[in-house]
Amino acid sequence: MILKEAKFEEVEKYGMKVMNSSVRKEVYDDKYAIVFRYERQGLSGFVHVDDYCFFFTNKMIEITISYRLSESPVWKEDFSAIPATFSFK
Repeated sequence: MILKEAKFEEVEKYGMKVMNSSVRKEVYDDKYAIVFRYERQGLSGFVHVDDYCFFFTNKMIEITISYRLSESPVWKEDFSAIPATFSFK
């Protein structure tokens, strides 16, 4: 998939290693998103990233949610609830 390769090349060009990557089409508020999920190197250990790309007729909206893997017990549950709040009305 060219879009997937381009997304991860963008991250890797900054010298960050990408691991455990996936790309899926998901629906939020009746709008389709391409969702990139991956782990990348950060300054203080690895970071989990959920990157949501919504495409509209004349614009794209990109929403990135990320947290350090070492802080998963603090953030993972709360951050995983955020996409259910997406609204485009």
